[in-house]
Amino acid sequence: MNQQIKPIPMKPIPMKTPVFTINRRAFAGRLASALAASVFPSLWLPRAASAADRKKPRSDGAFNAKPAKGEWQRDTLKVGDAAPDFTLPDAAGRTQFTLSSSWGRKPVVLIFGSCTCPPFRRQVGEMEQIYQTYKDKAGFALVYIREAHPGSRIPGINAGETINQTETLAGRMKLAAEFARELKLTLPVLVDKEDNKVNAAYAGWPNRLVVVGVDGKLAYVEKQGASFMPSATAEWLKQNTATTAPAAR
Repeated sequence: MNQQIKPIPMKPIPMKTPVFTINRRAFAGRLASALAASVFPSLWLPRAASAADRKKPRSDGAFNAKPAKGEWQRDTLKVGDAAPDFTLPDAAGRTQFTLSSSWGRKPVVLIFGSCTCPPFRRQVGEMEQIYQTYKDKAGFALVYIREAHPGSRIPGINAGETINQTETLAGRMKLAAEFARELKLTLPVLVDKEDNKVNAAYAGWPNRLVVVGVDGKLAYVEKQGASFMPSATAEWLKQNTATTAPAAR
């Protein structure tokens, strides 16, 4: 007789339902970021600029190269010390200015910088306004020194071509004159010579503001490497030029 084989019944294998945990705060943050990027793309900014972005021109059309190396000078300036005297030509090469010629008559505001220094370029216009306000009570001199960011390109200066480090007085005078013309500066512009002695004496690189008092002593000295703060100089002038010093006899 043929025996019929009966199938062996299989017991169902119990399946466990996977449990997913969600960090609600992280999920909400990512969702909000995604919505912001899709709805307001013009307002969405990356956390860090890419290397390609860093090579793009700035909003003023300028390309800022890396800062020069080996330019920092030893800072020995202290308020109350005698100001280092100097004689420098103006950017046009027509006149010479001697700092001590103003002693006994007016304080003198010294403005150190170059066209390739971004903070200086952005805020020197404010110094022009301060000059217009206080030029009858104080002397002003913009001292053009070695470039802060050689390799930069700035529209209107050097025909928009790359600006190299200035090693000659003639080259420095040319850049200083173009810089003053492009930014419509009327304050006196002097040019440090090839020996860079004035820059070294005042540790002016990359930019600096210094006020020399009527007595020929340092009255205000901006911290070396500070981000060029014309407002502090304006406050000093406001507090210290209320009365005009008598002319020297």
